[in-house]
Amino acid sequence: MVTKAQRERQERTAGAKRKKRALVFTILSLPADFGSWGYFVVAANPSFYFGMALFFVAAAFLSIAVFEYFRGRWVRAIFIVGILVCFWLVGVWAESEWIKKVNSDIQSNLDVSISIPSSGDPLDPMLTVVNNSHTDLANHEVNCLLVKLFVGRLHIAEDISTKGIVGNGPLRIGGDADTRGCLTFEGVRRSIRVLNAPPNVCEDVKVQVHYRSEDSLPVEGVKEARFVYGYLGNNSWLKESNDRKTSYCVKPPL
Repeated sequence: MVTKAQRERQERTAGAKRKKRALVFTILSLPADFGSWGYFVVAANPSFYFGMALFFVAAAFLSIAVFEYFRGRWVRAIFIVGILVCFWLVGVWAESEWIKKVNSDIQSNLDVSISIPSSGDPLDPMLTVVNNSHTDLANHEVNCLLVKLFVGRLHIAEDISTKGIVGNGPLRIGGDADTRGCLTFEGVRRSIRVLNAPPNVCEDVKVQVHYRSEDSLPVEGVKEARFVYGYLGNNSWLKESNDRKTSYCVKPPL
């Protein structure tokens, strides 16, 4: 027959073991919790689901610790509600942080350039998009806007847009590239053609590359750039600031 003293001793022993297990699982939850936070903040190209899995492990360890330490039903119920709310808030934060990191990586490493074609015609520029980021792009769409064009002293055109030129398939990481005519409409029809154009051409072009990542949670964004040919007498395409309100090309003096 178990005496009252023995029963109390057994309960104290069981309580001490529960508290010890609660302490162990609380300690185990900390590296997973901080690891999840650090992973989203520090990693160059974090995986959203892996980061959330780390937080789920931390939440599971902390739940075990609470259930070991507290015996009351209300305390457990309140904790479960609290952990679900926290998990939702962390998920919202993690998704926002993840999108921000992926977009920043793409914006910094998606290279856009314009070059003169093999024909040497500056009015038929070739646009090249190179994916040097850490994210595969499922697709991309190019919009080129001819802000202004002067041939000699003649103002030939302005505000001509070639919208919705869809790229040739996905752009993979590691320098996958796509090259196409920038001022070319669908069907390979040039938007500008000037016969016997003199060498003193000034051409101001804005470029927008709309992209979409190849993730289960796709990230979308726009990479913008601006290029000018013939600016200050340079017979080449130069990358200029996109913030200028007026055109880089002005009517040359007599």
